[in-house]
Parts: sequence; structure tokens; C-alpha cells
Amino acid sequence: MGFGIFQMFWCMVYYVQSVEYLYVGRLLAGMTGGASYVVLPTFLSEIADNNISGRLGSMILLMVNTGVLSSYIVSSNFNYFTTPLLIIALPVCYFIGNFLFQETPHHLIRRGKFTEAQNSFRFYKNIGRDDIKAESEFEDLKIQLIKAEKEKAQSFNYRDFSE
Repeated sequence: MGFGIFQMFWCMVYYVQSVEYLYVGRLLAGMTGGASYVVLPTFLSEIADNNISGRLGSMILLMVNTGVLSSYIVSSNFNYFTTPLLIIALPVCYFIGNFLFQETPHHLIRRGKFTEAQNSFRFYKNIGRDDIKAESEFEDLKIQLIKAEKEKAQSFNYRDFSE
């Protein structure tokens, strides 16, 4: 969803009719950027090995600065109407690239796909088949997530507000 909003921002920049389009577009870009600061660290904490999660988390700021630098470079070398078209292509390439990677083990466990979740767990943790510690770590993760889902199901939901 975030990439769609970000692309809407660049479409608004490209087809701007008045300054109000830029205000709305900037609001959309700010929401998308702010959400990525919440979602990305959570995703990294779910999938990353404890040995490298700190390094991956610190990469967020490096990626943001690289993006800002590349946008300055692109906008200074291309005209106003070419820049948004180039920038719109980047999230599309990223979105297509995401289809090459596996789902997180957390998502697969919540869907009840335990074999796929174990394979995904091994993929993201870079663990071989014969690691006993990984087996117990995966089982602990599975038990925690199933327990959390049961507790969540017993807590309030949207139906509580509508009845």
C-alpha cells in the first residue's frame, strides 16, 4: 500500500495543476515515509538473526540518505517532467523484486503453513537442515505466535463496537 501512495505522490507532482496538488502529494509522501520508519524495523526484527539485526536496523538511515542523494542527482540532471517518471519506476521495480523473496515465518505461521514457515525461517536465518538449536528456536517462535493469536482472538474486536 505504501508504494501505491508514494506513486500517487509522484503522479501528483507530474500532473500538477496548482500548488494544492503539491501540498496533498507532500502529505501522502510524508505518511508513506513515516510509515516505513515503523514497518521496516519491525520487519527486520522479525526476520533477522540476532547477530546482525542491529546492523540491519542502522542501514535504514543510510538508505534514506542514499535515496535523498540520488533524488538530488536525478533532479539536477533531468528536467521536471522526466524526473517523476524515473522515480515512479523505482518502487515498481522494488515491488516486482519482492515477489522473488519468501514470506516471513511469522506470516506463514499465522496462516497455518508450518512447513513453509520452517523453510522461510531457515532461509532468513541462513540455517542448514541439521541445526537442532534452530529447530527449538522455530518451535518456540511457533508456540509464541499461536499463543498470541489465541489471546488476540479472545480480546475485543470490531464486532464488539458494532453490536
